[in-house]
Amino acid sequence: MIKDLIRQEPVSADALPAISAQNFAVSAADVLVFTTALSRQLMTSSDCRQYPELIALGHWLRQGNLNALTANIAKQSYRPLGLVVHYTPANVDTMFIYSWICALLMGNRNLVRVSGRDSDVQTVLLEKLRYLLLLPEHAAIHAGNQFIHFERDDPAGPSVSMLADARVLWGGDDSVRQIRGLSCKPRCRDISFADRFSAALINVDALNSDGAQSADEKAKGMASALWRECDMFQQQACSSPRILFWTGEKQNWNTLTRALSGIAVQHAPSMVQRNEQLVLAQWCIADGAASTAEQCGDLSLVHINHWHHALLERHQGHSTLFCIHIDDVQAIAGYDHAGWQTLSYAGFEKEVLFKIIRALPIQGIDRVVPLGNALAFSPDWDGYDLFSQLGRKVVFE
Repeated sequence: MIKDLIRQEPVSADALPAISAQNFAVSAADVLVFTTALSRQLMTSSDCRQYPELIALGHWLRQGNLNALTANIAKQSYRPLGLVVHYTPANVDTMFIYSWICALLMGNRNLVRVSGRDSDVQTVLLEKLRYLLLLPEHAAIHAGNQFIHFERDDPAGPSVSMLADARVLWGGDDSVRQIRGLSCKPRCRDISFADRFSAALINVDALNSDGAQSADEKAKGMASALWRECDMFQQQACSSPRILFWTGEKQNWNTLTRALSGIAVQHAPSMVQRNEQLVLAQWCIADGAASTAEQCGDLSLVHINHWHHALLERHQGHSTLFCIHIDDVQAIAGYDHAGWQTLSYAGFEKEVLFKIIRALPIQGIDRVVPLGNALAFSPDWDGYDLFSQLGRKVVFE
C-alpha cells in the first residue's frame, strides 16, 4: 500500500493525482512563488536552525539562485517529459528535494518515494512541505506532485515504475540495480546516482603565501571549509571527502591540523563514532595500509602509505579521512577510479589546477570545486545536466 506523506493517508497508485493530472501546467512563476515560500520556511523557522543541511537547502532555493541556474536552459526550447518518479536515498535526507525541484522547474509531474528510514531532518522537512502544499495558493503544484512511501517489495513498486517517463534513482549500487530491474516504458529515462566517493586536495604551503592574513588565520579558513564538508550529512553524501590528498611541508601540515583540532572539537563525537574511528584506524595499520593515525577533535586522520581501493569499502564515514601526502597534483592519477565524483581543493590557482587535471588520463572526477563547496548542489551532478535530462529538447531548423 502506498502512503501519501502530505495528506498522511493510504492511497492506491491509480488514485495519485500526479498520475492522472495529464493537463498539468504550472508556470515557472508559480514554481518560484512556491520555492521562495519553502526557502523562507527553511531559513527562518526555529526548528530548522539546528540542521545545517536544511539551511543550505533553503539558501539554494532562493529565487535569485534558481533564476541564475535556469538562465541558460530558458534560452532553449524544452518540453516536460511527463511523470518523473524519484527514488530517494536513505543516507542524505534532503537530496530528493534538489532533483524534485529540477524536475518541477522543467514542468514535470512528480512522484517522490521517500525513504522509510525516519530522521529528525526528514520529519521537519516533510512538515514544511505539508504545510505549504496544503495551502490553496499551491494547490496546482500539489495536484501534480506527491511525496509517498511504499516498501521495496510492495506490489505498487512495479506499477509506479511502469507509469514513469523518467526515473531518478538515488542510492547504493544494489538499490539502483534493484529499481532498474523493474519494468518501465521503452522510452523511460533513468538518471542513476549510485555509489560514489570524493576527495579533497590541499596545498598546505599556501598557508605561507603573501597576503594580509597570517598562516594561522589561513589555516583556520581551510580547516573550517574541510570540516564543513565532513560534518554535514555525517560524511554519508557521495560528495563528502573520504580521502585528503595534501602536498607541502610537514610543518605547514601541522599548522593546518592544529587549526582543524580547534574547529572539529566544537562537535562532541559519540562513543560509537570514536569506537568506529579507532577500529578503522587500527585495521588500516594492521593491514599495512596506514602508518599512523591522529585525532583532531572529532575528526580522525588516518595516514595512508600503501593505498588500495578496497580501503574505501571499509570506510563508513564517522568523520574519518584517509590522508595521503603527494609530491605534486599529477600524482592523484595513481588513485583514479571511475567512482570518484568530486575533488575539492584549496591552496591552488583554479586555472593552473584545471589545466593539470584536464590533461590527466583519468576516468573519475566529475566535479572540481573550491574547498567547502563539495556539498553545494548543482544541476550538473555526477556528470549529468539534470535540466536537460529532465526535459525533452525541441529542435527548430
